[in-house]
Amino acid sequence: MAAAQPRRSVLVIEDEQDTRDMYVVLLGQSGFDVATARTGTEGFTRACEIRPNLILTDLGLPSLDGWEVIRRLKADTRTKQIPVVVITGRSTPELRDVAAKLGCASLLTKPCMPDDLINEIERTLVTR
Repeated sequence: MAAAQPRRSVLVIEDEQDTRDMYVVLLGQSGFDVATARTGTEGFTRACEIRPNLILTDLGLPSLDGWEVIRRLKADTRTKQIPVVVITGRSTPELRDVAAKLGCASLLTKPCMPDDLINEIERTLVTR
C-alpha cells in the first residue's frame, strides 16, 4: 500500500464571509487543509504562523489591502517562498503586471469557476 500524500494547506484571505465560506468548502472537498483570515493584518500574521503551501488573497481587504499583504509576505523570510494567487473582482493588464512584479503566481478574476480555481492552485503547487 502506497504512503498517503500529506495534505496541502491553503490560507484564504478574504473579508466577505460568504465568499470565504465557499472557498473553505471547495478547497476542503478538493483535499486541502484550509485556514482563513478576514483582514490583511490577520492574513499576514496567519501566514507567518502556519506557513501554508499556498495563499489565496483578495485585494480589497480591511486593515491592510491585498497589495500591502503581498509586499510584506514577499519581504519576510518566513513567507517569501509561499506562492500567492490573487483573486479579485477586477482584472486589467495593469493589475496583472503589478501582481507579477510583486511575485504573485497568478491573478484570477471573480467570479471564478470552481474548477478553474482548483486547477490554478494545482498548477501553481506543481510548478513551485
